[in-house]
Amino acid sequence: MKEEIDRFHEEDLQQDQEHLTTLKQFEEQQRDTEALTLDYETQAKELTEILGQVKTGETRRC
Repeated sequence: MKEEIDRFHEEDLQQDQEHLTTLKQFEEQQRDTEALTLDYETQAKELTEILGQVKTGETRRC
């Protein structure tokens, strides 16, 4: 009986570790996705400004 309890306890600990690992992976993926979203939003804003300048005939000299 004790062996069975120990086995269940070990399985529970292993499952907890697997869940924690999965959660960390999801959190990392979320951070990466949020960073990409910010990059895309910045690019979209810049392109919108450029498009607006092109439509109005403005040009920027660098």
